Amino acid sequence: MEVNRIQCTTFTGCRPPYKISGGSVYPINRIADEKDIVEISGRASKAILGEGKSGIVYDLCSNVLKFFKETAFPAPIAIRWKAETENLDLLRDLCLRHNNPDYLHDTQKGLFGINFRNEYFIFSSKVPGSWPHPQRNQFNEKNLTALMEILERLDKGMDNISILHPDLRGKNVHITNDNAGILDVGILFKEKLPKEKFVWDGAEIRDQKSFTRMNFLSDTGYGTSNIKAFEYDLLGPYLDYADKNETNKTFDLYMGLKAKYFTNMYEHNLQKYDKTGNKIIQERAGEESCHAELLRKLPKDIKETEIDKLQIGIFFRKLMQISNNSVNNSINLKHICSYIDKSIDKIIEKAQKAYMQKDLERAVYYINAKNQTEIISELFRSSLAEKTIPHEKLNKMLPEKLLIEKVNLE
Repeated sequence: MEVNRIQCTTFTGCRPPYKISGGSVYPINRIADEKDIVEISGRASKAILGEGKSGIVYDLCSNVLKFFKETAFPAPIAIRWKAETENLDLLRDLCLRHNNPDYLHDTQKGLFGINFRNEYFIFSSKVPGSWPHPQRNQFNEKNLTALMEILERLDKGMDNISILHPDLRGKNVHITNDNAGILDVGILFKEKLPKEKFVWDGAEIRDQKSFTRMNFLSDTGYGTSNIKAFEYDLLGPYLDYADKNETNKTFDLYMGLKAKYFTNMYEHNLQKYDKTGNKIIQERAGEESCHAELLRKLPKDIKETEIDKLQIGIFFRKLMQISNNSVNNSINLKHICSYIDKSIDKIIEKAQKAYMQKDLERAVYYINAKNQTEIISELFRSSLAEKTIPHEKLNKMLPEKLLIEKVNLE
């Protein structure tokens, strides 16, 4: 199907929201007809694909129907329905800008939202496949490449706005043998082009709005990044649970794709600089070029630092899960704090060495790594101070499992 390119930045589907008997429709890809109303009325007889905090998803063969339910969330149903419908509309707009309905591969495509008899629904495409699992549904070159392309295209965004999906847990990402897609877009952050590079000074940790985004801060510190959200919510746990062979295979594959990501972001921002003359974009492109070159070569010291960054993210995620009582694991805080401190010390030492040797690429890379690991370290310690970890979940005997023990550094 060929989709004509459009220029409108407030696209709301094939026509504006409109009234029907018993409610209203927010069209995204098409309007609602009588058959759709029948589907809604007969949802109780449909197979349930899943049920989450915000609603129940029913199987409609090639499509799905989401019914919004009352939850403990402070936002009313109508507000949550409208936000998710608009997010699906935003993703369609992004695809239309590039004249390609599959610009985001198999990512969920909205058809329309509907309010019928004071109940709220969204019709959308079914995302093929299932969530990644190191034993049952593994990453390979094709599906991980497709996923990285989705994340890159969301980071590029449109109109100086990047689109961050802050919840890329396994169940919100589906892969098949040769493709990938993202689903559950109830929350998307629209991030404006940063006016400067973010350098942590400690005050931002206490700001809740910043706190929710800082663990998704880009490797270079310019805004947030979907690949950091992916590393935190999906890649880190995947590698943590995988056996040694799967960990090595996926890690090496990801590093190659991450190098390509930074190469593409460098070229993208260089083109933006040529058009705008914005010095921040120029600086960002330069730092992305440094990351791209080092990740492409992937010498031992850079590989070790990438492992450390992933590991610290795994530790932080584990702390959050245990403190929220969502897992039954125990945690060795002494071992974790020691690991984090040693990692930061190593990164500072490597940064100093790079400056002494006038190695600009490594100096840029390690200063960025220092900033990022210090932020996650402070997030970890701030969370630890605010949350109570049950005594039975504190482990003082067994050390934490480490990626460095599974990834071949040679």
